[in-house]
Amino acid sequence: MANQEWNDIDKFTPPNEQFYCAFLDILGYKDKSEKYFAGKYNLHARFERALNHATLLHDLTGLFVDTSKIKIKFFSDSIILSTPCNVENQDGIYGIVQMCKTLSAHLSFESLWVRGGISIGSHIECDEKNLRYSFISSIALQQAYLLESKQAKTPRILIDEKIINQLPEQLKPYIAKEDQDHFIHFAPQLINQNGENQDAVLQEMIEIYTELNTQVDDGVKAKYQWILDYYYWTLSTSENINMDMFSQFKRDVAHRFSLLQTRNS
Repeated sequence: MANQEWNDIDKFTPPNEQFYCAFLDILGYKDKSEKYFAGKYNLHARFERALNHATLLHDLTGLFVDTSKIKIKFFSDSIILSTPCNVENQDGIYGIVQMCKTLSAHLSFESLWVRGGISIGSHIECDEKNLRYSFISSIALQQAYLLESKQAKTPRILIDEKIINQLPEQLKPYIAKEDQDHFIHFAPQLINQNGENQDAVLQEMIEIYTELNTQVDDGVKAKYQWILDYYYWTLSTSENINMDMFSQFKRDVAHRFSLLQTRNS
């Protein structure tokens, strides 16, 4: 409006505190939601079970690093995580990566795979108890969303290249690469590197392969195939795995995965 007093509201100092933010999208949510209301798939209970397991591991992490400032919000098929990245919260990126890793792993147990992005930038989040709404505006979240929607494509959580050089050493074993993209290496949360759950992993991959063959959409098929390729590569990185058990999943043309850093380096 033309009234100067009205326009004075824009005389303000914009927020400039830096945050790490993750935006995650649950793939195939519409189909799972329809099955939920048809009484064929308990979406709520499965989501809650995955969250409870991930939160338990997250709380255990909090014994060693400060994860208390992480906020997690869920709505429909989206999950948002945020935490300050100031000097007083040097553990922020560890908490975000660890939570994304454990949550995506346990959601995969429920046949709920996520695609996402993690970025850094200005962020404000207001949800005071005396308000009947919450407000989020975030450069970091916008960048994370673009990573998820434009670049990730397959069920992986990409990490903004601006963050890679900021990662503490203890986090680097949890990051993998596909070509030039860095993503959270969640499969070791599912695949015991000592080979102690090979039979269970094999059964899981057979179920994924069966589901792949029921799909008619090429884009959906590509996502299931990516999971199988990623799991197969993860299995191949351990000397304790009998790869003959998984020979049916070996492909001549596979995704080019690598580790950012091994645990022993």
